[in-house]
Amino acid sequence: MNKSTFISEDDLLNENITNLNYNNLEISNKNIKICLFEYTDLSNNIFENVFFEKVEFTNCDLSNTKFIDCNLRDIKFTNCKLVGTNLTNCHLTKVIFNDSLCKYINLVDSKVRELKINNSDFTECTFYNIINKDLIFNNVKLIKSEFINTTLEGIDFSTCDITNIKIPPKYLKGLKVNMFQALELSKILGLEIID
Repeated sequence: MNKSTFISEDDLLNENITNLNYNNLEISNKNIKICLFEYTDLSNNIFENVFFEKVEFTNCDLSNTKFIDCNLRDIKFTNCKLVGTNLTNCHLTKVIFNDSLCKYINLVDSKVRELKINNSDFTECTFYNIINKDLIFNNVKLIKSEFINTTLEGIDFSTCDITNIKIPPKYLKGLKVNMFQALELSKILGLEIID
């Protein structure tokens, strides 16, 4: 598939896209459904008002890509690179990140329902003003990540690395952590632990 087909006004349906590069594109008002992207470079793109449904990204690079006012439903990222990716005012439903490098992601003003993050690196990410339901973290690096205006009650961080995580104290209530993480979070509360 060539670039003009990818950026055309026509929807992208039932496509398998492998070993292609689509960079520095602006794609808007489009449906991308039931597609598989493998070993494809989609970095530095802007997707605006795009509806993704039943799409799998495997071994893809989506670094520095912007998703603005997009709907991502039943999406899977496996062994992908999403460094510096921005998701602004998006709806994420049944989205899974597996074994992916997602440093510096910004998830802003978005609604999340059934987002699962497994064995991935979300170091120095920002979760800002997120409305979430069923947000699951399993063995995720959240080092120096920020959760701002995002309720974390009932979220389980017990298998994650939360070193130097930034969470306003009022959002710690109901967060599930292990004993060592509780010591880490005590810094946020200004506590000094003495042996």
